[in-house]
This record gives sequence, C-alpha cells and structure tokens, in this order.
Amino acid sequence: SPLHYLKSNFFDVASAEDKFLCTQATGEAVTRMPVDVRPLYLRALRLEERYDHVLAAIKVLESSKINYKKYVTEERDRVRRTMSAKAEGDNLFRSGKYDSAAIRYNVCLKIDSEKPGRLATSGGRLHAILHCNRAACLMATKRFREAAKECSAALRIHANYRKAMLRRGRCYVKMHRFKEAIADFNACIEAAVKGKETFDHSIKTKEQIEVVKKELEEAKRAKRDHETAERAKADRERREQEKQRWYDENVNSEDWYNTNFSGRNYSRGGKYGEKKNGSSRNRGGYAYNQQNDGSYSNREHPNNHQYRRSSSKASCEDDEEEVCHYSILSVTVQSDSTAIKKAYHRMALKYHPDKNKDPEAATMFRKVQTAYEILSDRKSRREYDMERNFAKSFY
Repeated sequence: SPLHYLKSNFFDVASAEDKFLCTQATGEAVTRMPVDVRPLYLRALRLEERYDHVLAAIKVLESSKINYKKYVTEERDRVRRTMSAKAEGDNLFRSGKYDSAAIRYNVCLKIDSEKPGRLATSGGRLHAILHCNRAACLMATKRFREAAKECSAALRIHANYRKAMLRRGRCYVKMHRFKEAIADFNACIEAAVKGKETFDHSIKTKEQIEVVKKELEEAKRAKRDHETAERAKADRERREQEKQRWYDENVNSEDWYNTNFSGRNYSRGGKYGEKKNGSSRNRGGYAYNQQNDGSYSNREHPNNHQYRRSSSKASCEDDEEEVCHYSILSVTVQSDSTAIKKAYHRMALKYHPDKNKDPEAATMFRKVQTAYEILSDRKSRREYDMERNFAKSFY
C-alpha cells in the first residue's frame, strides 16, 4: 500500500487490523524503513509491550546483510532488562513486598531515561502501567499523596487509563480531596460507558461499572460529612476566638482577681462598675445589686432569663453539671486563704475514711483534697475563678 502520513488520531480511528502488524510482517517492515526511523520503531514496539515483535525485528536486522548499528544491540539489552525488572516487580507485589516492588518498577522506568531529551509523556503503554503499578504499591503502604502523583503521571501518557483514574480517585478520598475524587470516578464511569479507546479494559462490564458507581456515592456522602465536620470545627474555632477575645478585653490585668472580688459589681459585656452602697449598674440585660449590708443580690431583665445568676455570696448552686470547689469546702468566693485552710481541716477531719465509715466518705474526702489544692494556690484559684466567671457571663 502507498505511504501516508501518520496522524495523531490514527490509533483512535483505525480498525484493529490496521493498527498492528503480525510478528513476521514487523520483521519485514523494519528492513524497509529509513535507517534513522528504525531505532524509534524498535523503542515504540517495546514501550507498547510488544516484545515478540521487537525481538523479531531485531533478529531480522542482525541476520540480514544490512550493516546495522550499535542501537540494535542496545535495544535488545533494554528489552531484556525491561522484561526482567517488570516481572520481578509483579512477583514482589504479589508477595506483599510493596516497597521492593515499587523500586523494581522504578528501575524499569529509568531504563528509558538513560538518554537525554526524553519527554515525560513519551513512555507509551509500558510507562503508564509502571506508574499505575507504583501507585498501587504506594497505596498499599498508605502513601496516598505520592500514589496520586504516580496516577497523574500515568494519565498524562494515556488520558483514558481507567484503572489510573480509579486509583487516583481512591487516593483523593483518603486525602479528603473529595471534589477531585468525584471528578475522577465520574471520568472513569464515562470512559467505561462510552467505550473510549484505551488499552485498559479492567473496568468494562456492568458489574465493574456498578462498583465504581458505589464508590462515587460513598465519596459524595463522605464529602457531605466532611463539610459538616469542617463547619462544626470552624464554629468551635470561632467560639474559642470569642472566648479569647473576651479574656483579652476583661481579664487582661494582674489585678483582675482583686478587682472582681473586692466589691465591684459585674455586668454583662465584661465591664466593671464602681462600688456604691445600695446601687447597681445594669448593662446588657442584668446586673448585680450591692446591698447596704455588703451582700449582693441579683436583678434580672425580664427578657433575659438566660443570664440569671446567683449572688456572689452563693456557693455555686447553679453549677449542677460540675463540682464547685467553694461548695465542697463550704466557703464563699470572697473567703481568704486562712478561711479556706480552716475549712479544709474541718472538712478533711469530718470525711476522713478513718473517722467516717460512710461509704461516700472516701469520695467526699478526695473532693475536699482536690478543692483545697486548687483554692489554696493563688494562680490556680484565679484561673478557676475566671473559668467560672466566664461560664456565667459569656453564654
């Protein structure tokens, strides 16, 4: 047949019988090619894993009277090393030695990088498979980021490589890159349903396509769950920032403890008012009123029941969900260290297991010890009071 230009879409539109020559025809065809084209043809046959054809062509060149050059011997050596390294990698992978298998696949890839000027996308079917096999090894060792890069390298060579699409989608799911994973699963399904031209037919039947569709639905569900979790995390971070901002605005001086518990009334919003007998300062819906006898009572706004709090003399009656150390020692928040120490000795003597045979005495004794450890230390007491005060005023 007459010669014609080989266009880029030849392998997409040509029929199967037009694409490949038989082994014998390959040997005859190579002798008719220009000398400069022969090395490229032999390499192309090897990279498409047509080892029988390339060995037949090499045999014809070596046995003919044509003065073949060094490239024939070099290409025979590359074929031998390629077949050996890939077979070793396959055996190691089947044995579960994934790191060793990945190394052998990489050795096979580097056979064609010995010559300068090779393009990353010029590896043909062989290199696409090697990249995808390395991705499988890396996935087995939980190195999903590297595995995704290997799949991308395979897809740069063969854009319709379905197995590479599927594996990269699975890697993206593990990396929580759900949008890209969904795109890869959709592309894999589309390539299989439409029967796009590819050497890879690992995903072809309806059952295989259904498996990919299930993974697609799981990825969509995981994406929704992840977005919900991210929103919850962002909300928690916002609340923490608000809490920190409240501390920065209201508890930013060393004398906060003395200021807060030396008779100044506390109002919503973190502002402090001056102490006045029989007076109060109401900001934001509630305030504490100081009485003439020095005690405090609470006046709440009719529309702000959530801000209802006990007086400063109370011993944490509102703290139902957690133990209040002041209540345990039967002291108030204004008690000094001497009063707290006396209360501790009194309560410890009362609930000491050797003195008190009540089954709950030992538990209460431990609570008394914990309360005293916190309230007897100025720093820990100040932190504890800030936490209580924040819980009562911020929310």
